[in-house]
Amino acid sequence: MNDPTTVSAGLAFMRAAHAGIGKSVGDRDRSAAMNDLLDTAIRMKMQFDLGDCASLARLGIRTCVGVFDPMDMSFYRRACVSGGTYAKMWEAAHGAKPFKAVRAGEKSALQSGLRVAQDVAVLLAGEDEDDLWPRVEGHQVWWVSSVNFVADTITICRYRLLPDQRFPYNRLGRPGNRLTLSRKEWEEKMAAVKPAKAARAA
Repeated sequence: MNDPTTVSAGLAFMRAAHAGIGKSVGDRDRSAAMNDLLDTAIRMKMQFDLGDCASLARLGIRTCVGVFDPMDMSFYRRACVSGGTYAKMWEAAHGAKPFKAVRAGEKSALQSGLRVAQDVAVLLAGEDEDDLWPRVEGHQVWWVSSVNFVADTITICRYRLLPDQRFPYNRLGRPGNRLTLSRKEWEEKMAAVKPAKAARAA
């Protein structure tokens, strides 16, 4: 249980920023700054407590020229890739159970055991006869299109490369394949993915 007399570093940072921005700063610049600062707090893995949601939400801004929603899905996505405690706080607030991948990440920065959200690349086991289907580490490259925590499903898409492209993380045009998986189906897919080989000792 969190100590009610203490404030997490992430919440303290965001409260200080909210209070410290000059009163003459307009809503457009204020909301843009708060979005950037929360993104920074998440990337820098500042500590958030599971009960911080309500306090963070009170810092939100919603005007005709600027919006800052500290519980927006885009911040959850950032936290999935960056790591840290914001993602757990977001999940606790939404009653969400994360979908995790054996190998996933942004572009070429693959990680093991990563939480996944929209626009995160994931590796799946499978064979391909066509070289234009992208592959990495002997696995197929797919992209998370959406996660539905209510239905407990995840939708992933696969994009074909153009003939002159070999970088496996390009996503051009419409997806060539699309799957919506239940959590059980997702976990079965993950069970077939080989983990990254450990680096050899020097």
